[in-house]
Amino acid sequence: MRKVAPQSPPKNHATKAEKLYQSGKYSACIAECLLALQKAPKNLRLLDLCALSYLLTGQDDACVASYLEILKIDEGNFISNLNIGKIYINQGKHSQALPFLEKCLIESTHLSNVRLMTGICHEMTGNYSEAVRFYSLVLSNEPTKVPAYIQLASTLFKQQYKNAAIDVLNTGFKINPEAYDLVYTKGSLLIESGLYASAEEVFLELEKICPGKIIYTSTYAELLRKMRKTEASLVKYKEALKIDTKHIPTLINYGNLLSHLKRIDEAIEIFHEVIALDPKNSMAFGNISNLMLIKRDLNQALNYAEKTFKLTPTVAGSYLYTMCFHCEWENYDMVFSKLKEDSKYGWSGPFAPIIFSNQASDHLAYSKNWAKQVKATNLLGPIQSYKNHKKIKIAYFTSDFFAHATAMLIEGLLLSHDRELFELHAFSLDLTQEDEYTHRIKNLFDHYHEVFHYSDRAIANLSRELEIDIAIDLKGYTEGSRPAIFAEKAAPVQINFLGFPGSMGADFIDYMIADPYTITDENRPYFSEKIIYMPDCYQPNHPGRPKPNGESSRPAELPSDKFVFCSFNNAYKITPGQFQLWMRILHEAPDSVLWLLKSTEKAHKNLHRYTREAGIDPSRVIFAPFLPEAAHLERLTHADLFLDSFPCNAHTTASDALWAGIPLLTRSGNTFASRVAGSILTSMGADELIVTHEEDYFQLAMRIYKDKEYLRHLKKMVKSGISNGPLYDIKKYTKNFENALMQAQSQCQNADSKTDIFVKNTI
Repeated sequence: MRKVAPQSPPKNHATKAEKLYQSGKYSACIAECLLALQKAPKNLRLLDLCALSYLLTGQDDACVASYLEILKIDEGNFISNLNIGKIYINQGKHSQALPFLEKCLIESTHLSNVRLMTGICHEMTGNYSEAVRFYSLVLSNEPTKVPAYIQLASTLFKQQYKNAAIDVLNTGFKINPEAYDLVYTKGSLLIESGLYASAEEVFLELEKICPGKIIYTSTYAELLRKMRKTEASLVKYKEALKIDTKHIPTLINYGNLLSHLKRIDEAIEIFHEVIALDPKNSMAFGNISNLMLIKRDLNQALNYAEKTFKLTPTVAGSYLYTMCFHCEWENYDMVFSKLKEDSKYGWSGPFAPIIFSNQASDHLAYSKNWAKQVKATNLLGPIQSYKNHKKIKIAYFTSDFFAHATAMLIEGLLLSHDRELFELHAFSLDLTQEDEYTHRIKNLFDHYHEVFHYSDRAIANLSRELEIDIAIDLKGYTEGSRPAIFAEKAAPVQINFLGFPGSMGADFIDYMIADPYTITDENRPYFSEKIIYMPDCYQPNHPGRPKPNGESSRPAELPSDKFVFCSFNNAYKITPGQFQLWMRILHEAPDSVLWLLKSTEKAHKNLHRYTREAGIDPSRVIFAPFLPEAAHLERLTHADLFLDSFPCNAHTTASDALWAGIPLLTRSGNTFASRVAGSILTSMGADELIVTHEEDYFQLAMRIYKDKEYLRHLKKMVKSGISNGPLYDIKKYTKNFENALMQAQSQCQNADSKTDIFVKNTI
């Protein structure tokens, strides 16, 4: 292409621009350049000064635009092509950078750096063979080029040529014996491979040859944390922070370790240090919010969640979840709309969408995205079914072996297991909150394993050494879960059960326990697991739990002569739409009150404010204090009708209400979580209490309120369903459950392709 002759700029503006650039006054230089370019738009020197000044003031897009103007005049201009390539690489636009870098490859002076950058672009766009070719070209001409060894090893590692990657780094270090970053990269790749012991040897050597470098010491500390050598990790983090007290990544990881050890206040203090150093560090704000949730300091949790959201709107899911503990709905629609913009399903963990969304496809998408982040080392190798076991070995994995809904639900199941056929193992994944349930539950297992201090792979390995046939994950993606254990394949058969009301979206989970009501033909495509369909409700219940007799005195907070609607779900399950529906019911049922479970003072004030705004006397919304299980079940007998939440139903709470003899009105939707209460009612023969639309919910609530005879009929139906139905027939449930487990194991042992399992009812 013919070059256009350069134009002469007006001397006064051009001279000023040169002087301003040389004196570092780049913004003023840009202004002078733009004035001069009005009369000489194709002057290369002005365009170059302008581009460089944009670059030095961080105006990358404007810089690219200036360089593109130069390339219209001189398409082979090396500096323009090179700087555009660099800017695009920094912006993560690697495919866009490539054409510009390719134009630079004819330049011999800077060929090594251009080839390196070109290789990086190929690597980042997944063209690994080309990346390897370019890195190799660099090293063939410049064998001391340390970054090329690192990038070549990285690319080989991504291609699963892990030994070759290590060999490259070893070769590079022999040629460059003071290039300690090559040793560091080797250790980091070993960590990523899960070869923790080998990585530790590398970092021990690195400490000897290059002590006092914080990134090396900090990474070593994190390695020790992954190995669950927590005391050694604490010591190493303190060593790192002596090197640099203000190193934010080290402070963040140190705080995370303290959080993991339940040293909550110390962790919060560390994250405050981070904020003092970097007032816009959203990770520190978000971590404090999560820790405040664990402490049940819900006011501070909301405060920090809001600050996190303002800094990083892509945490919409956790912000929405936290605000709903307080029924703080002023920003609800805005945050929920923001969450809907998340086309890649990365702005929330899998749990929050279960509460707020009635779209089963969304639930699966969030779970799949989460599962992608669960990395398996595959070092334990493939797993085969075990032969010749006299008993099938079942392991229940959870961090909830205390007075938690999960423990309450499975107690009867554990009691009823056939010990001639099954050997029961417990894997306690967290620092257990010891209480009376813990001691009761421990005694129901043949073997109880405290594995909090084990790494995920070590737990999976222990499970293999014990030859566990079936691993049952009772956590899914709820607080305290450790899905990487199952990614490492703890057992030949792995099952998602009870704790997480949705699909885990993970290829390492084989089955999910459900029933024909919770998973229908319509929503079945949104579960990645094969489904074990229990013949009745999927949820086990314990008939040995305290049984209310209805003889207690009426709770003091309840008026003596009013119809009592109640809803004892957690406050975060109450959505604005659901509460508006309840207010409509109260408006049309003037002789009634709404009895809710006590939450936070902020939630109470908000709900009373919303009640007043709906034209209802706030005194008609009453809050019940927390009580122990037996006392809580007894007081439930004083309610008339339980109003369920939507789209996340009552689960254990639904069983509580029915056990106390109280009818429950539920609305079923498209998701597992929105159909649990309906499943429970169906198993009791109480289908008439299930609706699918908001208007039907309202009409049925009004009928029950107005028709005392119908209410008596419903209460009789509930009591009959409890006494005669399958919901609390735990022996029958357990037999069906055991049959399901045996069928799942049979599919695995016979190398059959896994299929959904429809369990037939035990006669």
